[in-house]
Amino acid sequence: MRPLKNKKSFIGLLLLICGTISGQAPSAEEKNSESEFIISRQANSAGQINFNLKKDVFRQEPYQASFEVQVPYQDIENYNEEVPYQVSLPYTDIEYYTESEYRCGYGSGYRLAHFEGHEHGGHHGGGYSPGYPQPYPYPYPLPQCGWILVNKLRYVTRYRTETRYRSEARTRTVTRYKSETRCCETRYKDVFDHSYGFSVSLKLPQVELFPNEFEKIGISLGGTESAPTFTLNTTGSIYPYVIAKQEVSGASVYLELTAEPKFDNKNAGYLSIATVEIRTIQGRSHLRLLDSVFGPHALSVYSYRITDPQHAFLGEGTAQSNGTNEVWIPLDKDLKGKGPAVIELKVVRTGSFIKNGGLSFSLFKGFVL
Repeated sequence: MRPLKNKKSFIGLLLLICGTISGQAPSAEEKNSESEFIISRQANSAGQINFNLKKDVFRQEPYQASFEVQVPYQDIENYNEEVPYQVSLPYTDIEYYTESEYRCGYGSGYRLAHFEGHEHGGHHGGGYSPGYPQPYPYPYPLPQCGWILVNKLRYVTRYRTETRYRSEARTRTVTRYKSETRCCETRYKDVFDHSYGFSVSLKLPQVELFPNEFEKIGISLGGTESAPTFTLNTTGSIYPYVIAKQEVSGASVYLELTAEPKFDNKNAGYLSIATVEIRTIQGRSHLRLLDSVFGPHALSVYSYRITDPQHAFLGEGTAQSNGTNEVWIPLDKDLKGKGPAVIELKVVRTGSFIKNGGLSFSLFKGFVL
């Protein structure tokens, strides 16, 4: 066999044929590998970035391809069936019965005997004296015979019916299916038509980023060539950016982003304080808060005042958030055992995450010290 002169051309032709037969198109990632641009941003990153976005356009082309169908046919199937039958099995049992028997035995009888004596006091006295014979009864054995019922038992053989099963061969007609290749049907495949792209000029807003903070912003090209769309992916960003301005002029695009505030009165107001309580630890009382708004871009200042139900002053103070959702504020004296009390808590929030740069609210909580 002679070697191929153009091995790469042959492999390319083979891949083209296989792709045509299977009708599979390239994946979306392969098509749009240049349609998204990722921006990595730090505190010292530039506020203006220029880049290109490109998108491939594919058209649908028909082609003829063979296809498979499932054709039914009749077949004989052998199978075994469990058939019941009955057998009579012997077993030994005990039978109780009664039987009449003629039997003899001895009972007790009495006879009269005489002895010598005489009666005291004549015929009207109270006894007898020796010299006059008198009768008296005495027992003796008396033979007795007759028919009686006697309880007996014996071992007998009985029979019980038992159902058993045996396997018997059977045949039946079943419907099966086989695959047959037919020709032909029209299918469609994606064929590269052309590419289009835009030169993008992106303006980023000035936001507060600390030296150790890092964020990623993705911008992808969508829509059509005549009506392009641009989508932001902010899953890796610190700020929730949105496209505030978009201008398309031919193959040039100008985009301007703005950072939306994360917190306002709805999600950072009094409902964001989940817990307000006073705990005593090692003889000192602390005000404990659980706040869902925390972090370097949302600073909170807590001012509290504690009074009893008669408005008598028990304590007050001010503290700042510590970067976590749990805040412990030590009080200037131990309030354990002081009875019912009311705490007034005022919260002031500032920072780049807060709408309009800041907000404030107050809440009241009653409890027993």
